[in-house]
Amino acid sequence: MEDELYQNTPNTSSGSESEPPPPVRHFINTLSADFVPQQRPRDELFASKEVSVNSPSAHLNRLLEVPLEVPQRNADHQAYFLHYFVYRFSAVFSPCSVARGSNGTVSGSTQNLDPNLVRHSHNDTYAMPLQPEAILKLALPGSALHYAIMAVAACMLARDEPHWIIEAIKYKSEALRLLQLELDRHHARTQPATPPHTVLLTMTLLCIYEISDGCAEIWTVHLIPAWRYINEVPYGSQDPALHMGIQFFAYQDVMGRTACGSKGLFDSSLWNRQSTKHNEWMGCSEQLTALIADAADLSREKRLSPDLDILDLFSKAQKLENEIGSIKGVDLASIIESPGPLSPDMALHTVAEMKAVAAQIYLRCSLLRHGPEHDYIRGKVRLVLEAAKFVLGHGYHWTCLQWPLFVTASQLSPFDEDLESRNLGRGFILPAFEELDRHTLGNSARINEALIRIWKVRDMECESRLRDGESDWHKFVAPECHKLSLA
Repeated sequence: MEDELYQNTPNTSSGSESEPPPPVRHFINTLSADFVPQQRPRDELFASKEVSVNSPSAHLNRLLEVPLEVPQRNADHQAYFLHYFVYRFSAVFSPCSVARGSNGTVSGSTQNLDPNLVRHSHNDTYAMPLQPEAILKLALPGSALHYAIMAVAACMLARDEPHWIIEAIKYKSEALRLLQLELDRHHARTQPATPPHTVLLTMTLLCIYEISDGCAEIWTVHLIPAWRYINEVPYGSQDPALHMGIQFFAYQDVMGRTACGSKGLFDSSLWNRQSTKHNEWMGCSEQLTALIADAADLSREKRLSPDLDILDLFSKAQKLENEIGSIKGVDLASIIESPGPLSPDMALHTVAEMKAVAAQIYLRCSLLRHGPEHDYIRGKVRLVLEAAKFVLGHGYHWTCLQWPLFVTASQLSPFDEDLESRNLGRGFILPAFEELDRHTLGNSARINEALIRIWKVRDMECESRLRDGESDWHKFVAPECHKLSLA
């Protein structure tokens, strides 16, 4: 029996008409199996333990099945895949640019917004990702990158038209086979060697494929070979293709391990801590991403070291929170109350501030024993959920909303009737992720599943107390987020 969301509706057959209806409540159906603790590894949840880190090709072998015949298509059919790739890839990785329009004009007025709402200049540029057209130019016909592009396009098409999945699997199989040959040539130092940015972009797209294909745990298999390859090749910020691939995997690593508490693969030095530009697809700056990575590291250290000095931990947490709070952003409360449309630029700034507030929630709930019933957490949760509803209401269904929405949803109090009355509780969050799933890579459905499990545990243990040294995040959230993609 599948989990269902039940909504009690008021009985209108009795009572006075002037009597206000009882508050709407949402319950998660609980099964007997929910009372059996799930056996999950408590350490290294994010990385595969089955294969040596020193063998990236072995990781790819896990994905390779019986060789399949690569579909032969005419030029028009190939063009359809390529156009669809540009369309979907742009919407996910360049959402602000797409919303602004190809001519660069803003699709929405900001004349009704108080200029004091934004504490930084409107001319502050944001980091632009590599455009999909540039990726197409790097993909030689018959190359691993070419087949990876076709696989991703077919996989995304299959979400609405299931018959495409067969061709998606065939293209993916061929891309993996060719990628393994490229990696073998790289390690054997034989020619012709494939440019590093092309190899890493192929890995990126194959990882995106697995996330789009139901976000099964196998997507994490791509992290280790990518991490090893990045550490083996020279790179610089002047190569946008290589830079994008590095950022993609490092960002997936950071966001994923905030949830499950695993050890990070990618060094935080990959992030420019001085960069305040907002990256479109990340929805925040590298500066904030680096601080979130620091918080994840400190959270893991606390979990693995129960005897950690409390004062030292508090000092580090306070320093991190101050650094997050010092990042200049917009006033969410004022943005939400402002009349008129929300421009794409302002939406991006709003999401960035949502992520900063969510980072503070994560920090306190994973380090300082705060939880859903704490007044500070309740206030921040309401603020982020109101902002999320505001942004989504203006039609911005962006991937970068997933992490702040997940963090706040995981700290949702089952006793907060005010949230339910304002439609900001469970009845808002699950449909919000369902809507995001139609516009993102396709991992929102699995995020919903994790949230339902978290809420079930909270409902069953609503009166339990945290043990000494235990945090709310490590007790309720991390065990339900095994290899979950939140980026």
